[in-house]
Amino acid sequence: MNTAATTQPGPTTPNPPFSLLKIRLLIRWYFTDQKRLWLFTALLFGGIVSLLTLIAAIFASDTTAFSSNAAEMYVRSDSVRWQLSLSFYALAGYYFTSRLFQAMHRPESGWQLLMLPASAAEKFAAAWLLTAPVYTLAAFLFLWLLKFLLMLMLNVIAGTAFVVPALISVPDLNMVQSYFFWHAIFLWGAVFFKSHHFLKAANTAVASSLLVFLLFIGGWMLTGNSFISFFTMLPEFRESGRVMALWYTMRIAVVLFVLWLGYNRFTQTQLNP
Repeated sequence: MNTAATTQPGPTTPNPPFSLLKIRLLIRWYFTDQKRLWLFTALLFGGIVSLLTLIAAIFASDTTAFSSNAAEMYVRSDSVRWQLSLSFYALAGYYFTSRLFQAMHRPESGWQLLMLPASAAEKFAAAWLLTAPVYTLAAFLFLWLLKFLLMLMLNVIAGTAFVVPALISVPDLNMVQSYFFWHAIFLWGAVFFKSHHFLKAANTAVASSLLVFLLFIGGWMLTGNSFISFFTMLPEFRESGRVMALWYTMRIAVVLFVLWLGYNRFTQTQLNP
């Protein structure tokens, strides 16, 4: 009597809880959904800045002097033009971040993120990577290219030597670290709020900052110090290595805490497949 041989299924290999390949694919998926907005925003900003600069150079009383001074201003990291460009980088990044999970809150499109074969940690990590370091690198490359072309145009008009601008300077790092700090609040807001994510996250950031400031000032005055003395002591605080180390440690702790809140909220939506 023949007996059919039975085969036992072998042990299955569990999926890794954190896959870099999945994160890379998720970043591409997020970017595909946002790339048109990124492109239109960059073209709009670059077109407005280029047009205003060209018009100002054409109608200037001394075109050569204006072009030479304007080109020099683009080189300086403390110029108003460059500071406005960095402000645009931050505000655009906050807006892009707040829109990242917009489809998740809609009944007709929430299933798309649900069906992605990745864990909540991978989805949230990919969202942070795209809107923080990847976006920062792309934004500075775009701003450098825009500055390069404008300086080239202005130097041709003025007939002066062309100097290749730096991609990033030390003062720019202050804006970058500030962006990474506030970005965590907008990423949390993208998950937490179901509508008007940007405005609600911005209101939350302003309200929480004001509350912390009032609590800190209240504690400062309860120790016998005056309100004005706090602002007179600020230069000394900034020169103290210990105070600044404590300040940056607190900021990192706040960022990690807000990201943990956002991730915890993200897992509660039960988006895992």
